[in-house]
Amino acid sequence: MSELMRETLRVYENEELRRAEAARRFGEAVRLAQKQSAINGTDKMTMDEIDEEIAAARRERDSMAKNAW
Repeated sequence: MSELMRETLRVYENEELRRAEAARRFGEAVRLAQKQSAINGTDKMTMDEIDEEIAAARRERDSMAKNAW
């Protein structure tokens, strides 16, 4: 029984370390995205402008896919 408890604790600790690392990497990705956004000016876009840019990129992608066939 005590080995089972030790193993459970090891699994729990490993999971906590994995989650902490994932949170750290996510935070780095967010900071990088914010920095890149400030560099290219997209940090000043409204949500409507962002949505339109996404829709335009998807239309372009779909058009290119149709022309490929």
